[in-house]
Amino acid sequence: MVNSVDAGKDRAPSLDMLRGYAALIVVFAHTTVAGLYKVEPLWGWLKWTPLRVLWAGHQAVIVFFMLSGYALAHMYGELKSRRYPTFAAARIIRLYPPFIGSLVVAVGLYWLVGRAGYVWERGWMYTAHPVLDKQVIFDHLKMIGSYDTSAINPPMWSIVHEMRWSLAFPIIAFLVNRFRFKAVIAAVVSSTLIGIAALAGSPTHIPWPLQDALLTTHYGTFFVIGAWFYSRRFQIIDRATALPVKSRAMWWIAALVLFSYPFDNPWSIGGRIFGDLGVSIGAFLLMALSFTIKEGRVYSIGHWLGKISYSLYLNHYVILSVSLVILYPRFGPVPVWIATVCGALVLAFAMNRLVEVPSQNWARALRRRWSPKTVERSANSANLVQR
Repeated sequence: MVNSVDAGKDRAPSLDMLRGYAALIVVFAHTTVAGLYKVEPLWGWLKWTPLRVLWAGHQAVIVFFMLSGYALAHMYGELKSRRYPTFAAARIIRLYPPFIGSLVVAVGLYWLVGRAGYVWERGWMYTAHPVLDKQVIFDHLKMIGSYDTSAINPPMWSIVHEMRWSLAFPIIAFLVNRFRFKAVIAAVVSSTLIGIAALAGSPTHIPWPLQDALLTTHYGTFFVIGAWFYSRRFQIIDRATALPVKSRAMWWIAALVLFSYPFDNPWSIGGRIFGDLGVSIGAFLLMALSFTIKEGRVYSIGHWLGKISYSLYLNHYVILSVSLVILYPRFGPVPVWIATVCGALVLAFAMNRLVEVPSQNWARALRRRWSPKTVERSANSANLVQR
């Protein structure tokens, strides 16, 4: 049974598996636009069946945020010297090149489809259709600003929030280390207050940059939960793995229900916020229970998906959009589903090898170069030379 945290890695293998399946769920969720989403009465009842877990795309993003909180807590904890520039630089190197690479690929593929004679409007079947100008290019290059993240690659909205909290993570680390579970309570209260404010007023009266900042604050709650999970990981994992088989099965059912059902797409911003809080309970349970999964095919497939999950998340939407433009008018939804899933996996594997793995290696090398042990050895060497 795989039920231990590998202290020498940024993430536990079991959580990589969970991240991989969450990324695949995002792909499945977006493909529902072809032939399922908002098609009544089919979608009206089908989305409330147990199959709902396969289309819980937004819920999967909450899992991503919590897993990132866990991974960042590990990464920040390794840098005992608290060298913030090293931490920030490593995180930028890890996230930014694949982010830019996905934008380049998206623009290139949309250009090729246009050159092939296909014509479509942005927003048709929720497709993107980039129109580049200096402002659009500048906004995307700076990444963390407040701008239209759907102009080229809509799923990147969550990466913007993730980068913001990655750069501000020392604040979360301090709060969790200092106040423990009280930090989680405070974060949940902040999200609750934001949700109440959103329900009480009209979002149109709040300027977008402020809305964006409030959403970032809300999503920070899940980074806090993930960081707290990391601080209590041994106790949580021990409890999960000690569960009897029948009890564990019941907890899995409860986790999937809490993960899948609290959120619904048509809800207002306030409704989404409260839905996210409900989802986070299920996500927390899924994180704990993932450590109880034995090695096997389910584990291996999920772990492989986890390795390419960032590239899969970043690059699947352009494959979906291109498939919709080329295939949907003539062949309907099923070829779009097949082309999207298969094409997204192939592109994700390629982008992982070409861009993501080099970024990972560079980030790790930077952390090793400026790790406390390296700094200590350098200082000792300097003292010996002086002597």
